[in-house]
Amino acid sequence: MAVDPYVVCSYVLTIAALLLFAGYSLGYTHRRLRGAGRGPSLDEFVAARGMMSAWRIGFSYFATQVGAWVVTTTSSYACSAGLLGLSMYALAAGMSIPVVAGLGYWLQRRYPDVLSFSDFMGQRFGRLAQAFTCLVTLFAMSVQVIAEFTSMGALFADFVGTEPYTVIVLVAVLTMTYTAYGGLEVSIVADRLQALACLGLVAVLVGYCAATFRPDFGPLPVDLIVGKGTAGYSSLLAMPACLVSGAIFMEAMWSRVWASADP
Repeated sequence: MAVDPYVVCSYVLTIAALLLFAGYSLGYTHRRLRGAGRGPSLDEFVAARGMMSAWRIGFSYFATQVGAWVVTTTSSYACSAGLLGLSMYALAAGMSIPVVAGLGYWLQRRYPDVLSFSDFMGQRFGRLAQAFTCLVTLFAMSVQVIAEFTSMGALFADFVGTEPYTVIVLVAVLTMTYTAYGGLEVSIVADRLQALACLGLVAVLVGYCAATFRPDFGPLPVDLIVGKGTAGYSSLLAMPACLVSGAIFMEAMWSRVWASADP
């Protein structure tokens, strides 16, 4: 049976990139532990409290917000909400970072020992509020993880033409392995490498589009700008309310607050 060179190239490059990220992360953790002469404490492993610079936190936030879902989710939403909805999606996704950072500054000053957002809710409002927050957070993060894995599988199913499960399992195993070994610190360190790779890809795509894309259509139709029906206009409120409130219950966002060396 003939093997499609495109499929082979896609898998080789993907596996090589995943192994590069995992190898870098495991190597970083090994050097860090050997230099310290001991394993990380619970606070270092879970929260990496005060261990990350502003640049690392910024790269980590960027990598957290720009996952595989960007390729499929935003384009799907733009089909119904138009350019207005797409713009509000991007703006609202960015708005969540300063909101969490601002609240995090307040939390760090008043509750310096918390390990998570649900931990803060327990200290401030009691066990019932902590249990409710924990359940909502687990639900929100489960949806995000499932969406990421589904998007990665869809990319291979739609653009490569193969079954989606191989890459999903590979990503899950490798990321869990280096995170279980190094904790939150190595996760943020790996985010920096991923963010730089994403920025490089964006630069290449922008350059390619600027050099080759020559639209030959006239004025943009109204549906393309504001979407179908009220979808585009509703995004003015729906997107900020949805994404900012979702970020409040996303522990991946709060973990960067505890890890930041700069309040």
